[in-house]
Amino acid sequence: MGGTGGKGSCGGQLNRYSSNMKLPKLTAVIEKEESWFIAHCPERGVTSQGRTISEAEAMIQEAVDLFLECADEAEVRRRLERGVLVKELEPAHA
Repeated sequence: MGGTGGKGSCGGQLNRYSSNMKLPKLTAVIEKEESWFIAHCPERGVTSQGRTISEAEAMIQEAVDLFLECADEAEVRRRLERGVLVKELEPAHA
């Protein structure tokens, strides 16, 4: 997987994303929701799920890779420029 182009998981469409584009470090937020773990990559706006944390982590990685494989560069840039900030918080009260 990755942004190498060619036919693959993109419904026979050629990938237009340039793998030379510098991507920031991405994050995944994984939350338990009933019997599933929901994984979301806020920087890409991509969501997936799994029955375990490990499965959800693997599925969000695959979903992000597929997005990058199939999206054109304009869409990748648009999602990068959405203004998402992921920051650790330190609570004032314990």
